[in-house]
Amino acid sequence: CPQRASDARVEKKHRCTLGTFTPREDDDVVIIMATYFSEIGKSISNVLTKDLKLVDKITVTTADGAKSETCVNTSASSLTHKTTITRDIIDGIKADIVLDANARSVSTTLTANDVILNGLKVDLKTGNLTTISEVKANVLEKASLQYKTGGMGMKCEMPLASPNTVSVNVCSDILGSGTSVGVDGTLTTSGQVQSYGVALQKCQGDATYAVAADNGLDRLKFGMSTKLSSDMNGAIECVVGRSSGSLAYAVGLQNSNTGARAVYNSQGTVDLAKEVSICDGAKANVVVQAHLASKTYKTGVAFDIKA
Repeated sequence: CPQRASDARVEKKHRCTLGTFTPREDDDVVIIMATYFSEIGKSISNVLTKDLKLVDKITVTTADGAKSETCVNTSASSLTHKTTITRDIIDGIKADIVLDANARSVSTTLTANDVILNGLKVDLKTGNLTTISEVKANVLEKASLQYKTGGMGMKCEMPLASPNTVSVNVCSDILGSGTSVGVDGTLTTSGQVQSYGVALQKCQGDATYAVAADNGLDRLKFGMSTKLSSDMNGAIECVVGRSSGSLAYAVGLQNSNTGARAVYNSQGTVDLAKEVSICDGAKANVVVQAHLASKTYKTGVAFDIKA
């Protein structure tokens, strides 16, 4: 897995810890247990898809917790800008406020870390603030709530402009032995099931296995990630459409020390990525995507600066 654990000392025995990154000191193995449904198979996506974005982006984070993100999409000739402000509003509750200049919207995430509400997170997002008065729509466009306790994480989301559906997912380690199981579904307010999916993840030794089914169990996804050597991680994933008979796959390698990564997929493209340290407090993630059949390529550079 590309993400590193903290420097805290842990037992040399391999451990799977819910929602954390836990290393084994002798060979730096990191197993990612899922806290929420979306985290099932996260160690696989960390190798195959994370940060492989073909856009040019500059993110500046200041000491007071404010973050400014400017993104240039050259292929679509678009420019986006977001500003994130983090503040402790009261003791035990933190607020992350994101101002999106292009969508003219505001989203707020409230995270609780006190003894009673620890694990509670509330997300609120507005629609386009410039058109609310014209269409007389609700100020809030979407609200979501997530909560984790013990070995279970839950999340629900509802559109507020037209609250006809609610999405709910649950993830739990109820099976034990490094296994996480999750269920995801969208229900209408009349009680009908609009869509559903299931997922399962198993951590065993240096490897993580994941399987998921969605679209009414019509699409099946299988994947695994493992540590190939002291500094090399590998992952593979296959997606099968049962009714369509389609098959897609991706395989990737990542060096955990240098941050270099290579991913090949069934569409005939190769993604190469490398994290480069520019100076103290500044780094860049460079991505190059080459399409083998057409012999064309695209690039993206994301700068991360801590001021």
